[in-house]
Amino acid sequence: MKEFAKCMKECQVGFEPAEVKEIFKYFDADASGTITYDEFLGGLRGELSTRRAQLVLLAFDILDADKGGFVDIDDIADKYNAKTNPDVMSGKKTEKQVLKEFLDTFDSGDKDGKVYPDEFCKYYSNVSASVDLDDYFELMIRNAWHIPGGEGWCANTANKRVLVTHPDGRQTVECINNDLGLDLSDPKAIAASLRAQGVDCGDDAVQTVGKLEEDKKADGPKVTKKAVPPITKKSALQKTSLW
Repeated sequence: MKEFAKCMKECQVGFEPAEVKEIFKYFDADASGTITYDEFLGGLRGELSTRRAQLVLLAFDILDADKGGFVDIDDIADKYNAKTNPDVMSGKKTEKQVLKEFLDTFDSGDKDGKVYPDEFCKYYSNVSASVDLDDYFELMIRNAWHIPGGEGWCANTANKRVLVTHPDGRQTVECINNDLGLDLSDPKAIAASLRAQGVDCGDDAVQTVGKLEEDKKADGPKVTKKAVPPITKKSALQKTSLW
């Protein structure tokens, strides 16, 4: 409080001592006697707009694998492979410890091991405060949580694209809509995920590396090209600077 009062005086905002105390109390959300960075940001940021809130809740729905209304370690384990974490590989931490730390990032309450939608939204309200453009926020959320869709430069570029050869010989580039936590080295798992989203393909009809080739034979099968958002210098920069 002493430091805050000194700051208000030096800024010459003209507040009376009683007003300074009320402002300090407003920011000191947990009544600890100090204002943390998160508390200060929380006092300034305001609420998520409708568009941003809907995107955040879409991300929450992806994490909430069992649709229990909250996210716990079991939900996280389905989406995040902790085995490849450097601390786990070196033996410094267990997979469970890493998953709990990841979960605690969004758990703004008493760290009960469960993250509810309001806590998830609160976390992203703090993130949102430093993101000026709604379009950039959408791009960030879609790419971070692998949410397909979006238009223009908001379009998702993080989800895996694969080359699919259909039973009739056609080839298309398909986006895997639900690839978070999916073993992308397993063609059968990829094919099963594609079939779940309505793509007609067999287990051996998916290539993760390759390119479409036009069939120049008049009587040969036609190749269908699907529009895929180009990875421009600008979009690549946006993708790599999300966090």
